[in-house]
Amino acid sequence: MSAINYGQCRSLPDLAVRYQFDVYFTRRPSGLEIPSNFSLRCTGTSIPTRMANEPDELWVSGFRVSQPGLESSAGEITLTLFETVDMAVTKFINDWRELNCSNDAGIQAPRSQVTADLKLKLLNRQKQPTWIYTLQDCWISDVSMGDLDATTRSGIMNDISITLQYDHHDGSPA
Repeated sequence: MSAINYGQCRSLPDLAVRYQFDVYFTRRPSGLEIPSNFSLRCTGTSIPTRMANEPDELWVSGFRVSQPGLESSAGEITLTLFETVDMAVTKFINDWRELNCSNDAGIQAPRSQVTADLKLKLLNRQKQPTWIYTLQDCWISDVSMGDLDATTRSGIMNDISITLQYDHHDGSPA
């Protein structure tokens, strides 16, 4: 097999760059007051996946037969967010976590007020959606607030990572 030349490389189709994306709420947690201009500025995310359940096992005439197709669409996703100058992202995360379970009082809000639905759109280089994930009944299960480091990025707060649990997800081409 001969080596690939420059002309062959230039004739390859454009690759779908899937590291740019848009995340927005389709249903916000009803127990929170969120400003209308609030947006999550995401720099990275994991991709929702379906997990296969243990297959049912049947024995037919001495042969083992598995039943495929049983999957769970519940799981978790991690979003990496930029903080804003007014600390709106930190305030939003803190308020949502306190709604999940107030540390001071040990009170939990009803599930209907805590959960949210969101969409994750994977974008190509022209900022056009290529794939859309819909996550239903999300809530915060873990937060990493990063570090304050005056030696990098002009002393601003590092990225914030939140892990969201969700009950169901769907993914489809845009």
